[in-house]
Order: sequence, then structure tokens, then C-alpha cells
Amino acid sequence: MPGVIAQQGNLVLVDFGRDEDKPVSKKRLALMLGRSPRWVEYRVAEGMPASTDRRGRRIFAPSECREWLERQKGAAGG
Repeated sequence: MPGVIAQQGNLVLVDFGRDEDKPVSKKRLALMLGRSPRWVEYRVAEGMPASTDRRGRRIFAPSECREWLERQKGAAGG
């Protein structure tokens, strides 16, 4: 099936070709990373890049966040 990334039981993860540089919400980023919104908040407190939109809501560039997470992983010796 085109676009399917992984399939486990009834759960199918699909990549719809979302632009990695388009800002997303905390909830969307958490879904993209397979983590909880609270986990994202902890990473922001540790320095993960985030900005705010016109309404003051925190938004994230997924590609920047993934790069930051990879750097943190490397710095931790993992």
C-alpha cells in the first residue's frame, strides 16, 4: 500500500508527505515523534527549538526538532 510506513495489528502509520519545514503544534509534533505532548514540553525545557505563532501558541519545525534530538542523542553517547 503506497505511503504506509509501518503496520502493527490494526494500527497503520501513513506518511502523507507532510512538509518537514511547515510549523506544527505541540500535539502534532508529539504524534509525529511517537511521544506525548508532555514529553515535548520536557524537551523544550531542555532547549529543543520552538517558536510562537501570532496568537502566542508554541509551534515547531519538525525538521529542526529532529535535528536537535539527533544532536542530543549523540551528545549523550547514544
